Amino acid sequence: MNLEAKKLEFAEKYLLEPEFHSVTQHFDQTALAVLSSSLRQELWDSELNHFERLILSHGMDECLEASLDIPYRCTKDHFNMVADSLGFELIGYYSNQNMKAPSATSILARPDGLIIVADSVNGKINGSELAFQWVSNIQGRGDDHPGGGVGGNFEKQPDGRWAYFGYYNTSNGTGFRPWLNSMINRGQFLSPMCKVEAGSQRIHLVSGIDWSTQRRLTENNENQMYKAIRIIERQRFERFPQWVQEMIGPAIQDKLNLSL
Repeated sequence: MNLEAKKLEFAEKYLLEPEFHSVTQHFDQTALAVLSSSLRQELWDSELNHFERLILSHGMDECLEASLDIPYRCTKDHFNMVADSLGFELIGYYSNQNMKAPSATSILARPDGLIIVADSVNGKINGSELAFQWVSNIQGRGDDHPGGGVGGNFEKQPDGRWAYFGYYNTSNGTGFRPWLNSMINRGQFLSPMCKVEAGSQRIHLVSGIDWSTQRRLTENNENQMYKAIRIIERQRFERFPQWVQEMIGPAIQDKLNLSL
């Protein structure tokens, strides 16, 4: 299936529901800022909803898990369940036989311009990074930043718009759903992604575990390690569904020396 057909399918299947919007309200920073016992009691005595009470009585991780979000160091099964509920599809799964503990790399994507690379050890998510390109409804370089926990930079596009080429740690324990909801409400993700120069955007098709493995196999020879990583990334890209190749291809074309 090509990208345009996949985007139409996605639009019909994964429409934002009221529950999705309500999660953002539950995680408003004022609800999290329990700075003293008196404030805690004041909030507790007020008319709190279920999620706010969870924050106060159990903590952020329990609240995130209860609201079908991604807590810090969650299980791989819970991570996959949340990703699936948000419309991500598993497009690559690679078990790693070179680690002492059972480990694997997973790659998930959504046709509106989002791709996640996650690694797991002993059934727990060790790290997960989302790569994206995003255009804000407010135009001007730096006028609307994607928010805390995001890395990247603004790039001016041929049409004059400023796009943010970024990455985000989805398992940082602060709530992925509210961040994603905010990004959708304040702008749009680019799909297909724009062409960028090699190295100017952090889009990887390998995880930290893959890097560690190749570092060990090449005995920390940097040239050999980078060559091996590029071969792995290109092999993975070539096995992705057509819609994924069309979505991310322009952004990694130079990096992997692709002919699109």
